Amino acid sequence: MREREERIQYIWANRLLKTSVFNSTENQSVEIISWGVHNILANGPDFKYAAIRFLGLIWHGHIEVHINSSDWFSHRHHFDPQYNNVILHVVRKHDLSDSSLPFPTIILHDDLIIPFYRDDVKRTRKRVIICEKHLTLKLFNSSVDPISLFQKRFLRKTTKLVTQNLQLETIVGFGKNTNTPLFRFISENWQNSGLKIVEFINFYKDEVSNLQVTKRSYSNAKLSTVLIALENFMLLFPSAYFICKSRDNAVEKVSTLMNSEWAVTNKSQAHFLLINIWLPFFLKNSLITWNEAIEILKTLPPDDNGIINLWKQFGIKPCNAYDSQVLLEIYSELCENKKCLNCPIGKVLLK
Repeated sequence: MREREERIQYIWANRLLKTSVFNSTENQSVEIISWGVHNILANGPDFKYAAIRFLGLIWHGHIEVHINSSDWFSHRHHFDPQYNNVILHVVRKHDLSDSSLPFPTIILHDDLIIPFYRDDVKRTRKRVIICEKHLTLKLFNSSVDPISLFQKRFLRKTTKLVTQNLQLETIVGFGKNTNTPLFRFISENWQNSGLKIVEFINFYKDEVSNLQVTKRSYSNAKLSTVLIALENFMLLFPSAYFICKSRDNAVEKVSTLMNSEWAVTNKSQAHFLLINIWLPFFLKNSLITWNEAIEILKTLPPDDNGIINLWKQFGIKPCNAYDSQVLLEIYSELCENKKCLNCPIGKVLLK
């Protein structure tokens, strides 16, 4: 039976190894100081915020786990900026002919692994909210200031907008979180090409192939399906539509987008564009107020993902997209990074 990558992640997450000091594929010592936080719900490296001692220095960053060392390239991580801070590659087999990676690779040989039952991988529940045993709806409501958390989250989203062109940023938004480099390439080069989106992709198929990354957060959509949705969007909303000169105009455009036939057919994509591109863009350019952004989000259904489902286990159920954005902010910025002292819930529990 072919070994699965999830098994290797389980071994690493549960420290099922007989040592914390390994020899790299270049026969150099690698000491694990911090094993990292298992990244089970988001994109990017498998273990975040780790630390190793290597070449006499302490390196801080992330760890990626693979079956084969060549998977780094076959999974196209070398094109994904989310992997720029990887400091260690953990594999079962080393099948690269040279040391072409800028960080060490260690091999988990059988004699290094502490025996365990294979079924444990499926049975073990991975905890990500540290205070879960004390978490209640009453505690949450009495300690959390949703507006402050929402503003922090959306101010961060505004920093990801590279241009002052809403149309170009919208095109980038079709890549969601994982395929941003690909759609940034499209937005920067397609506009003056004179080609339709699909024609442009076919013309630059080599560049597209190198930039494309497909992972579960991309809603398992095939690239062709996303491109068709993008082309239909551009036909419905021409360049002139993206010019906003007033607050009333911006709010009207949001309404037009969310009530369009395209949004009904592409509901998930429309919600992503509104939450991650349009509202941050309008906030950044003072075309809507914070209260207007909140009221718009309250008209949308809440997110439905693994993080939100975790909160629901403790009776904390978002009623709309505004509520779920607050929950996502607490998890991604505080829980995942173990910043309990900065968390409004943690501050109450740790008094």
